[in-house]
Amino acid sequence: VACLGMIWFASPWDVESVEFLNQYDCEYIKVASASLTNIELLQAVKNTGKKVIVSTGMSTQEEVEHALKLLCPNVEYILACTSTYPTEPDEMNLNFIKTLKD
Repeated sequence: VACLGMIWFASPWDVESVEFLNQYDCEYIKVASASLTNIELLQAVKNTGKKVIVSTGMSTQEEVEHALKLLCPNVEYILACTSTYPTEPDEMNLNFIKTLKD
């Protein structure tokens, strides 16, 4: 539900949290990068049928690819994130955005 033109979403960290979020009318569920290897969580998120936002900051390319295969066709956005703040320019790896696009 949009409030003041904003769409809300959240990142569940366990299956119970997925069930909790699913009782609300949120359009998206965001999967945190630290959760991309939690197969049970990913399956629960997919089973909601909601659109998914995937964060990649703390994951390897292989972990991201595996999670995307599990979550498809629900994935709407893939975020090329950095998990250190402030981030030095040489740590940003902006070329990873091209990899994710491909």
